[in-house]
Amino acid sequence: MRLRRKNRADSTKGASSARGCCNSWKDSLLLVAAGLLWVASLPRSQLSAYRRTTVKESTVSPQSSTETQQPTNDSMNTKTVSSGVVSNPVLSKALSRVQGTVTKDNGENMTWSITDWKTGSELDPNHPPEFTCRWLNFTAKDSGKTIDICAHENEWLSGTIAQYGRWDDCNPLPGLWKDSLTSDNNHANDAIYVDIGTNIGSCVLEMLLSTQASIIAFEPNPKNQFALKSTMSKLPKELQDRVVLVPVGLGAESRVDSLYFASRNMGNGVVSKVIKDYVAQKESDFHKVDIVIERLDSILTEDATIPLSKMDAQGYECHVMDGFSSGIANKISQIKFEVANKWLREQRCLDLFTRIRNFGYDIYAGTRLLTDESNEIKGIEDTIAKRKAATS
Repeated sequence: MRLRRKNRADSTKGASSARGCCNSWKDSLLLVAAGLLWVASLPRSQLSAYRRTTVKESTVSPQSSTETQQPTNDSMNTKTVSSGVVSNPVLSKALSRVQGTVTKDNGENMTWSITDWKTGSELDPNHPPEFTCRWLNFTAKDSGKTIDICAHENEWLSGTIAQYGRWDDCNPLPGLWKDSLTSDNNHANDAIYVDIGTNIGSCVLEMLLSTQASIIAFEPNPKNQFALKSTMSKLPKELQDRVVLVPVGLGAESRVDSLYFASRNMGNGVVSKVIKDYVAQKESDFHKVDIVIERLDSILTEDATIPLSKMDAQGYECHVMDGFSSGIANKISQIKFEVANKWLREQRCLDLFTRIRNFGYDIYAGTRLLTDESNEIKGIEDTIAKRKAATS
């Protein structure tokens, strides 16, 4: 893609010089005609790629980047600063802000922002050189559609996708989404899927390829952000416009914290502490990065309609729920989440079910209604919180 853009820029520069040397209108007309003939002679595949690149570049304003224009504190929490980035009206309506600043204990500021898909991706020449893509085929379970996904080298989830073409935890999501829409068809056109703990985007892609959902994804790990951005940057614009990435973790308050993760399991990113995947794992295997934590209700508006959310926060789910307002919770029909007792215990989150039920949900494992607390579940189990039907 970069090479094609460079060649196009060089040919444009040459044409500009030729126009400058023409002294008659006849010469100018000849040049225009020659240009039209050149475009018409392009192979269809090259012409389509040229058009896609032109459209993508025309929607991104350099001035919307936080690297080139530092917003003031007064403008930091407004959508108007970067409104060109979120072109989907459904997503724009659901987001109360597209960027923010949080101050560390040492007085330094950390800034986050929703940007275009190219910025921070493999297509961005300024991305960290240690961030690389292992390109794999991803096939959505529900629709059978296939795209390329940027994955990690020597990493567990990425290896699973390489072997099976998908991440099976995401398989139920389109069905849950469609079931929820069936019971509330009035919101089919403005419904949003919220993905909390996106990793490299397996579940985002399953929903993107198998439904018409607009999607808001939350992922704090910079390496996972790079992977999702690299994948999305190569998709058609109509798919890009259906997704926004909010590069933060979610919790009970706005602050800066540490995220610990091992390079062989990028999905086990744990806030504030190391939680090992297995006993023999060494603490030296873990990397540490500073991340921004925000409350969900500080980013989403209560105008959002959310038939389904997926929450995978490695034991931090209690703190994520503490960042829900009752108004936001009332808009979320179902929450698919994983119960991993070891991680919940380490994060002092053994009352997770009580906190979820307090927002008006019943909790199911498959079709079985759960009545106990989360600490009664042994090992790891997939569960779904379903909003109770309103009673008259």
